[in-house]
Amino acid sequence: MIQQFNGTYEREIDKIGLRASYLGSRSSGLNYVVNIDLPHPSTTPFTQALLPYPQFYQAYYTHYDGGAKIRCTSV
Repeated sequence: MIQQFNGTYEREIDKIGLRASYLGSRSSGLNYVVNIDLPHPSTTPFTQALLPYPQFYQAYYTHYDGGAKIRCTSV
C-alpha cells in the first residue's frame, strides 16, 4: 500500500505572496528480495567454499514487510 499526501498554505502580506508546502509519501507491505548466499566480510581471498550455501547457484529470501517514509517541506 502506498499513500501520498500534501498540504499547502498560501498567504498574501503587503502584496507579497508567501507559500509553505508539505509533501509526503508512506508505503507499507512492500515485497523485496535479499541475497542470503553472500560471504561474511573478510580480508581472506574469495573462494566458493566461503559461501553459506555453496551447493546452490543462488539463494534468496523474500520479505513482505518493506516500508518507506518520505517527507519534504518547502517554504
